[in-house]
Amino acid sequence: MLFSFTEEEKPGFVHHIYECRRCRSTQSFVTPV
Repeated sequence: MLFSFTEEEKPGFVHHIYECRRCRSTQSFVTPV
């Protein structure tokens, strides 16, 4: 299962983080708001 949360990266952008607890890996990407 993926656990996702977002945090403000810089003005106009949001940092999305997805964490897979089973495979112990994280993926993150930044998208413009």
